[in-house]
Amino acid sequence: MKKVVLLQKYISPYRIPLFNGLAEHPEIDFTLVHYGNLEKRRKWTKYPTKKFSEFQTKRISIKLNYTQNINLPLSLISDFARLRPEVIICAPDTGGVSAYLYTRKTPGSSYIIWSEATHITEQVRKIGFLKKCLRSVIYRGSSRFIVPGQMAADYIREYVPSAKIFYANNCLNEDDFKISEDYLRQKWAKRRLTLTFSGSLIKDKGITFLLEAFKGLMKEKPYLKENCLLRILGTGPLDLSAYQDENILFEGFCEGEKYYNFMKESHVFILPSLRDCNPLTVIEALFAGNILIVSSRVGNYPEAVRDNGLIIQSISEAEIGRAIDSILALPRERLVDMALNSLAVSSTFTVEKSLEGFISAIFNNEREASSPKRVSSADELCSPCAW
Repeated sequence: MKKVVLLQKYISPYRIPLFNGLAEHPEIDFTLVHYGNLEKRRKWTKYPTKKFSEFQTKRISIKLNYTQNINLPLSLISDFARLRPEVIICAPDTGGVSAYLYTRKTPGSSYIIWSEATHITEQVRKIGFLKKCLRSVIYRGSSRFIVPGQMAADYIREYVPSAKIFYANNCLNEDDFKISEDYLRQKWAKRRLTLTFSGSLIKDKGITFLLEAFKGLMKEKPYLKENCLLRILGTGPLDLSAYQDENILFEGFCEGEKYYNFMKESHVFILPSLRDCNPLTVIEALFAGNILIVSSRVGNYPEAVRDNGLIIQSISEAEIGRAIDSILALPRERLVDMALNSLAVSSTFTVEKSLEGFISAIFNNEREASSPKRVSSADELCSPCAW
């Protein structure tokens, strides 16, 4: 049995199927250690059944703002000494520092960096010189890396060009969102289409650009009001009361069956983020048979958009409006084909495939997990939108 400790700031409900799979592997002794508190934006109350060992280390957690906390683990190294892991899976943060220090002093142990960061997300965050130096040390001390997609792999190779990278897609409980082809055809037979945004109501998600674009399009082409509506799922610090409209539904925070049904009923999923590592909402939308309109700053667009939507290159009201208008103008048969393509693409985001990547990394298989095919690089995308 290989002893594996996986570090997380906190347990996210959508991660539990993956962690259960690791715990059920016959050759892995799995423990999850968490060392932080939920940020204010996290409002989960419902969690799947957990089948793994877990505990929370001693820590200090300081709330910075709506989306960020500072988490300082205080007892991780002593926890490692007690658990004696052979492999530690961690992010390149304060938990990663503890993993680096422990494995430096403990023969036979190693750590794997699990990261979703992309060049775009880190560039926008403007991480400081000291943090870059620390990250460089942590990256170079790792024997291997787990990433959910190509953009995250490209970022790691900026630090470690020869990095051994294993691909493990982000995943969720597929049955919560999965629909059949018959269900898909029935929902697309409806005259009025539902466009959906799901995420925190913050500037980085591009929500104000989307709302301005949608209202502008409805004003320019009022006949579209009978053909579509925009549903907003999520909460946040932005005051969006000025956008209240009969064609815009603000549903607030949703979870469980209510949330699953909103995604299943939706036709088009829109995420015009200014920066986004590897959002689960894109994967939810794929399983629910949505056409995608996402920005090229969304970290999983290369794997998720495959003849099933549009990629927005620049975040502007005009471009988002054109993208929505382009989708609404297509023949219904073409839209159904694109939605069916989303169902096909969703098969590459399963828990099983993610587990394969993690297990390959844990046992350091000689052959790295194969990289998912990317549709095109950002430089190859047509302006202003790409099919």
